[in-house]
Amino acid sequence: MEKIFSKIISCCFLFFSMGCVAAEEWNNGFGPILEMSVYPTYAVVTQGSQSTGGAGCLNANRWTVDWSQMDTATANRIFSLLMTVYTTKASFLAVIDGASCGQEGYKRAVGKFYFPPS
Repeated sequence: MEKIFSKIISCCFLFFSMGCVAAEEWNNGFGPILEMSVYPTYAVVTQGSQSTGGAGCLNANRWTVDWSQMDTATANRIFSLLMTVYTTKASFLAVIDGASCGQEGYKRAVGKFYFPPS
């Protein structure tokens, strides 16, 4: 019974936290990283669904992570996560910024990632 109650509370928290941040889009689509190009200040990742996102970015299944907008520790953690996901071909969802585009006109990831329970 405690497990069920805990899951209900977790789902409610997730539901309310998603509703509080209107600029984030959780509909990018699950999937493994198909291709990733890493540059000194950003990375372009091919993963997810083909769309323009709420910001009207290029219509592609690509999104970017901008290292220059993060502190070094956060950038290192996200880089490590992306490399691990790429090498293991794990499926995940990147949360996309619905208000602005990233480098090269692609959707911009906000630095949050969701991995489905196994």
